Amino acid sequence: MPSGLVLSVLVVELFCARARPDETFRDTLQAIYNRLCWNLAVKHPVRPEWIKDGQEDAEMVFLRDKLAGALDTLEVLDDPDCKRSQALRAWGKVFNHQFWEERAKEAEAEEKEASKLARAALLRGGNRGIAPVAGLVAAGTCHGAPMKTTHAYGGVGETR
Repeated sequence: MPSGLVLSVLVVELFCARARPDETFRDTLQAIYNRLCWNLAVKHPVRPEWIKDGQEDAEMVFLRDKLAGALDTLEVLDDPDCKRSQALRAWGKVFNHQFWEERAKEAEAEEKEASKLARAALLRGGNRGIAPVAGLVAAGTCHGAPMKTTHAYGGVGETR
């Protein structure tokens, strides 16, 4: 893996600001990967010299390959039917940390509950007020209370 200085230079050079942190992170990873596919050279931020000269440096190739794997894992986020639990598991694989699996299990339980409520709403009132949301069929309201929805990138459920 390249040094922290190399990683910092790449992030500063290719940072992609988005509305949400997960989108910012993913798009920045994609930009760094794209850049490393055509140019492995990294210029020193202060001195007139190169930190990495662009040769097939093993550290830079390793970084590029790891980014490719992470971005492949995160492709599930592009699926319009991606559930929050799927998104959390994808991030968990990228970060290789148990934190994400715990959140994925919680999200899965919420998704099952939302699915039950949606089925119950269908049985009670037909398909009035029913709309597909992020791959789930969710009623607009259930007993007058708004139902929670999920977001493809694994965002926190919010009321629409």
